[in-house]
Amino acid sequence: MKTAVQWTVGGWTAWVSVLCIAAGAGCGRRPGELRVGVARSNLGALSGESQLATWTCTGDPCPWGDELSNPVLAWPVEAQPVGARLGYTVSPAAYLPASSANGLTVTIDSGSVRVYAGEPQEGSHHRLTLLSDGESFDVSGLGPDEVLSVQSDDPFTYHVAPTEPGEPGDQPDAGTADPDAGTGDPDAGTADPDAGTADPDAGTADPDAGTPEDPPPVDAPPVDIGPPPAGPASASQAITWTCTGRQCPFGPELTAQALVWQVERGAITTRLGYTASATMYLFGSRANGVDIWIATGTADLLAGLPGDMWPRTLATLHAGEAFHVTGLGNGEVLSAQSDQPFTYWVRLPPASDPPGDPPSGGPGALMQAFPALWRCNDVPGCFSDDWTGAVIAWPSSTAYSSNDRPGNLSRSVFAWDDTRLYPYMGAWAEGCEITGESGIARVIEWQRGSGQWRDTWLYPGQSHVIRLVPPEDGALIEGYDASPGFSVSVRNCTPQPLQP
Repeated sequence: MKTAVQWTVGGWTAWVSVLCIAAGAGCGRRPGELRVGVARSNLGALSGESQLATWTCTGDPCPWGDELSNPVLAWPVEAQPVGARLGYTVSPAAYLPASSANGLTVTIDSGSVRVYAGEPQEGSHHRLTLLSDGESFDVSGLGPDEVLSVQSDDPFTYHVAPTEPGEPGDQPDAGTADPDAGTGDPDAGTADPDAGTADPDAGTADPDAGTPEDPPPVDAPPVDIGPPPAGPASASQAITWTCTGRQCPFGPELTAQALVWQVERGAITTRLGYTASATMYLFGSRANGVDIWIATGTADLLAGLPGDMWPRTLATLHAGEAFHVTGLGNGEVLSAQSDQPFTYWVRLPPASDPPGDPPSGGPGALMQAFPALWRCNDVPGCFSDDWTGAVIAWPSSTAYSSNDRPGNLSRSVFAWDDTRLYPYMGAWAEGCEITGESGIARVIEWQRGSGQWRDTWLYPGQSHVIRLVPPEDGALIEGYDASPGFSVSVRNCTPQPLQP
């Protein structure tokens, strides 16, 4: 299990994510809230399938709209689960009191889940761990007023039982101890420019807009980042977010203080449907290895996909504290934000562009991406909101509109005016040369319908030749998650009719 660890170097307090082996959930809690101890749950063994829970607004404040839903572990009535949270009535009740949760082992038989804890009326619940097929988690250290929930974007099966006495084993990755990034559960974050209404699909990893890449694991020991660079600290800037896109869940405009990244490429201004007044979001491919020191004030370091409703908090830094950034996915973005002005030093690693092929030269056909929505197909298990992004579209006879994926990942692509788009290229994509012209493009090479793919990011002037590797049978050219658009030029790329 990994968590943020604090130590002092040369008078500076540094935070990094490191490997942490501990009993129960204590290792994944907020700084200063570490609790150790093992209890035995009074809840007996049970197993079953997840149920689709619905959060219905019946009071105040209802920060995620009138209604939302996602699969949960529904606790038995005899455990007296809690079914109320922040103005919502939850059915079936998804929150298990600490008196029953402590000393319980949760095992996931199929699917993947996020395990949360917090007080029922707390603004955000902290993520204790992520669990996938065959993984278990021993719950301990919950406060007397806290509740436990097990949630997912897709159906799952499970069994739970009292924790057996003895030495606890290694726990799965508990991530950072702050609001969950990329989940649409009603247990992640509070509304700010990087939080919003529930999107149950923000936590799945897919080659489609609105879905993140899994950040690589971080299991290295702490890094001595040393003192800050010489010279005066830089000042945060007042940022205004203006609604310019489809999803603007916080109203037409917002303001806050933020670190503005002074880089030629790799930083963007867009998040959800908002455009910020400066480049405050740095892509993970550029952000990994960044060192940040706070001189005055306080700042939250946030990471997630540009379309995530709920980014994760990497650290909250106060004056005299520092953080070494690592473990971000290439498609994720990093920001440093605050309600009040702050000053800082920052050190970026040397720039390295994503790999690409040299352009062949000669004229290419310029193509402009369409702002796009990935909507649920009419299949069982697809229930959540549209994903957003941008795609290159092709003639309907030569490409697919649907990604041919199962359940809640089953999507077809539409323009904002509801025109059906056809972005999923067939096998004729082999040999197509794609060159970035404006914005940031992402070339996906994959087998249609599968959960595996290869991707190549293209900045303006960079090229990539599509080379399909069996069983890959197609490609997709899209922007980053929630991208407002981009353009590419294509060479040696003639669409062909799809084979029946």
